[in-house]
Amino acid sequence: MSFQPISLTIPNRKPFVRCPTFIDGIGPPPHDFFDETQDHLSAFYHSMLGTDWSFQTEDFDNEFYPPWFLGQFTIKSSFGLTLAPALATMQGESGVWIGQSGLSPFLFDIGSNFCFVGTEDFLFSAKVRTLNRSRLDPVERFGFRVNMGGIPGPNLPGFAGGGNSPNWHVFSPLAEGLSPVYTDTGIPFLDQSWYVLQWGRFSGGMRFFINGRQVFIHGQPGIYLPTSWNGVYRSFQTRRSVAGPPGDAFFIDYFHCFIKRAPISP
Repeated sequence: MSFQPISLTIPNRKPFVRCPTFIDGIGPPPHDFFDETQDHLSAFYHSMLGTDWSFQTEDFDNEFYPPWFLGQFTIKSSFGLTLAPALATMQGESGVWIGQSGLSPFLFDIGSNFCFVGTEDFLFSAKVRTLNRSRLDPVERFGFRVNMGGIPGPNLPGFAGGGNSPNWHVFSPLAEGLSPVYTDTGIPFLDQSWYVLQWGRFSGGMRFFINGRQVFIHGQPGIYLPTSWNGVYRSFQTRRSVAGPPGDAFFIDYFHCFIKRAPISP
């Protein structure tokens, strides 16, 4: 039996936040609470076995990786940066890695394994920060980008930032068949601040979140984007195309994805 729990890929709803609590008999109908709880647990165990859901996690928690790898990610391009594990300094940090620049221009680009994202639901989550956004390349040149990479190009949904804007931008087609556009979220992209970037799809509706805050796109809570994509991977890139002071850096703590598998006919 295949379950499709409500809001499993919407990170500001259950099961990511708690349900109403039963107090003096006041609360949701018991069958709703227990049925949804069982559905969420079912999806979790299915993801652990790789059956109805695929659950790919990367916490970058090793002290060493083989050349041209960072966790599960292949390093596609890297110059001008020194890559190393970083000391965790805040509650909850685990497996942080840092890329730190010298005087020359730099580029760092990584991608995970490929997967097929049909019209099913998914949720991508990454935790990142930077030290000097203003010296990065412009948003449109992916000075800082966290998204779903893809074949033939990196034109799938995610987030972008850069030196020409103080805010985060959503990078995504506004509808199926359209070219991706950059939408200013109005949410500041501050130096030395951690950001949890999440984007997910539920029943064809794409939603974007920054530190748990939902991003509105042209006044709407999301976009309808039931597109099927092949050759999709988790992608992170940052670049500074001109020489600059040493010590410009990025940090990455984790990059996960949760993808509904297509049902198999009996």
